[in-house]
Amino acid sequence: MKNKSVIISLLLLIILITAGALANSFSISIPYKVKVRSMNIKLSEIAYISGEDEFKENVSSISLGQAPLPGYKRVIYREEVIYALKNRGYNLSKVRLDIPYQFTVIADYKRVSINRLIDVGKDYIYSSGSYSKEKLEVEVINPPQKLMVPHGNLKLEVGDFYQGDLIGTITMPIKLIVNDKLYKRIYLQYKVQVLQEVLVAKKNLERGQLISRDDFRIEEILVDTPNSQYISTNTNLDAKIMKISLGAGRPLLSRMVEFPPLVERWEEVQIIARIGGVEVVTLGKARQSGRLGERIKVQNMHSKKIITAEIIAKNKVKVLIH
Repeated sequence: MKNKSVIISLLLLIILITAGALANSFSISIPYKVKVRSMNIKLSEIAYISGEDEFKENVSSISLGQAPLPGYKRVIYREEVIYALKNRGYNLSKVRLDIPYQFTVIADYKRVSINRLIDVGKDYIYSSGSYSKEKLEVEVINPPQKLMVPHGNLKLEVGDFYQGDLIGTITMPIKLIVNDKLYKRIYLQYKVQVLQEVLVAKKNLERGQLISRDDFRIEEILVDTPNSQYISTNTNLDAKIMKISLGAGRPLLSRMVEFPPLVERWEEVQIIARIGGVEVVTLGKARQSGRLGERIKVQNMHSKKIITAEIIAKNKVKVLIH
């Protein structure tokens, strides 16, 4: 009977030892401070996991949420890990947990070349097709000094944006894609200038001064405003006047010139009327100022009637007969 009791005791001891060994065969251990490289905090990166392959594989894929940004840290509590394990259906009585009450997660990110980032935008501008690369000068305004991203396959792409003419100051979104997922957008400002032939004043020109083509020379300069603001180099400037003053060496813009009035108010004008192939000429007095092609009110000096006439030359108008 005594031998039987000994045997039973030994069997119980073996069962207890075996049960303890089985319980300890599944374990998860996390230190007080861990680093992650990915955008999500997975147990595979922060924990030492032991047990059967299936157990290790399933536990490794558990995520505790988003990783902190570069330069920041995140505190995670032991209870958050326990909740995530229970949510997966694990019986924690069979898993040994060596996890502190709270632990700190730090992002171990990699640095991105700022020049590489800038070149993505430059290449887009050069390939836009509006101007040849040789005609363009592109510089970036206040680029970031430092840029960090999670480890992984990094791709840089220009994001969607509307910019009709890639000349001047433009803001371009650059997408940072890590492992085929958008990580963030960086907005870069570029100053884009293009070499263009323009008319440049040879001397100082005053407001109201009558100008001609001889007052200008052709120069190629870097401009950062749309093409249409500069007067074409083959524009006929005869009979035009300066609306504002222009210094020597400055380019001529469309808004700076206008045709002077060919008729001044209260001036005497020649009124021409054509009726049935017969041309009649009489004198009148302009009631309005006007330029070539404009319609003004004119008073016939003989009949005293006020009529509408079109300016066709200096102090000459044509009567509009319907």
